[in-house]
Amino acid sequence: MNFTKLLIASLCLISIIGCSHSHKKHHRHHDKMITSLLINNDWIKVQKIELAPGKSREMHLGGPRLIVALSDYLLQFKEKGSGAVEKNWKRGQVHWHEGNPHAIANTGSTPARFLILTRLGDLPHNDGTAHLNKKGHSPALLENDWVKVTEVNMKPGQQLPKHPGAIRAIISMSDYEILYNSNCIKNRKSKLKSESVHLHEADEHSLKNIGTTDANFLIVQFKK
Repeated sequence: MNFTKLLIASLCLISIIGCSHSHKKHHRHHDKMITSLLINNDWIKVQKIELAPGKSREMHLGGPRLIVALSDYLLQFKEKGSGAVEKNWKRGQVHWHEGNPHAIANTGSTPARFLILTRLGDLPHNDGTAHLNKKGHSPALLENDWVKVTEVNMKPGQQLPKHPGAIRAIISMSDYEILYNSNCIKNRKSKLKSESVHLHEADEHSLKNIGTTDANFLIVQFKK
C-alpha cells in the first residue's frame, strides 16, 4: 500500500515538473537578459527583450531587423570591426540594423526593454507592397528598402476610413479596443494590450476606436 502511494506521488511530481517546463518554453534567460518569442514563421521572428542594467550580450549574429524601444534606456552597441556607440533610446523610437555580428550592453540605470523584428525569408506572395507608394494617414517614423514604419494615435470614437495596407505587423503601444473591417474580416472587435504584436495580410481595411482610451500603435509595413 505504501509503495502504491509513493508511486502515485512520484508520478504527480513528474507531471508538475513537466507542465512547468512546458509553460516556460517561449522564454529564455541569458545572464539577466530575458527573451520572449512572440511570433516565429517563415518570414519573420518577433522577440521581446529585457536586458538588466549593467548586463551585456556578447558578439552574436543578427539578421536584418527593426528595433522598437519599449522603455527609456541607455545602450551600448558594437558591430564587429568597429568601435562601440552609446545612445539613449526613448519608448516608441525605432531604428533599423542590417544583418551583422554585434554586441550590446546596458550601460544605464534602468532595464532596456525593446522588440526585435527580424526578417527570415521572402514575404508571402500577396504582399501588397504596391500600396506603400500611396500617401498614408500618418508621417513615417522610418522608411528604407525593407520597411515603412508609421505611428497612429486614435482618440475614442475616431475612425479611419477604408484604405489599402501592405502585409504588416501592428505593435500596440497602449491598451485599447478597436473595430476592424476589411475585405476578408467583418466587424471584428479586438481588445489589444500594450506591447502586443500581431500580423495582417495585405488588404483594404477600416478602423474605429470603440474603447475609452487612445489607441496608440505602430504599423510596420514590409516591402521585401
